[in-house]
Amino acid sequence: GINLANVPGFVNYSNQTGSVATKTGSYTMRTNDYVVLMNSAGAASVTLPSPTAHVYFVKNINVGTCTLQTLTAATIDGHANVSLGASVGAQVTSDGSNWFVISQVTAGTIL
Repeated sequence: GINLANVPGFVNYSNQTGSVATKTGSYTMRTNDYVVLMNSAGAASVTLPSPTAHVYFVKNINVGTCTLQTLTAATIDGHANVSLGASVGAQVTSDGSNWFVISQVTAGTIL
């Protein structure tokens, strides 16, 4: 078999654990977060920490627009921020310098 631990750039996320939290206003992700459900009827933001080998999932579960942004000059798929409308979620990971969307869900559909 192939030992993925020997592949340059491979990060093992299988042992990642973290909390699931519901927030009603703007929030800055912490290292022990894994899933944040944004439950705001108005505009709110979720701020990602400095890029690390970590996976986060953010889902907007209300009607307000949720802006996913970075704490530093890092980008998310080359953008300063990403807008999540109602029922839209995004899973992000990092290469150590920037964040990347690795999966999306919208209104029950996995994209």
